Amino acid sequence: MIFQLLLLVALGMIAIYAHFQRKRSPYVSALVVIIGLLGLPLVSDPDLANRIAKSVGIGRGADLILYCFVLVTLIAIFNLHLRFRATEQRLTRIVRDAAITRAELAHGGNTGSPDGAAGAGQAPQAPADGDIGTGDRG
Repeated sequence: MIFQLLLLVALGMIAIYAHFQRKRSPYVSALVVIIGLLGLPLVSDPDLANRIAKSVGIGRGADLILYCFVLVTLIAIFNLHLRFRATEQRLTRIVRDAAITRAELAHGGNTGSPDGAAGAGQAPQAPADGDIGTGDRG
């Protein structure tokens, strides 16, 4: 009984926290709120999971909960993967822009065109020996 009470409080707090985080990640937040709210009656009435499991063709409620957990975990991992890739792409753009800006500054500024490329009839300037890199190498 004590564990059920603690679990009810934990599920409620997780659902409330997810609700307040909905601006950062609306889909994940909604999923966590739904799971938290669906978990409340399952904790209150453990036999409910068995009845639901039998109605969908699964033998035990514990198995149903495990299958749902695996599904939600895979969704969360996929979401984290997508966020990580987006962060990598943003970081790549930032580093690329910083490198281009640094090269332009090291070689006397912009070469004439708005995008930093060589202007019409102008060849790009090759860096002088020793201009590449940030530190002393030798």
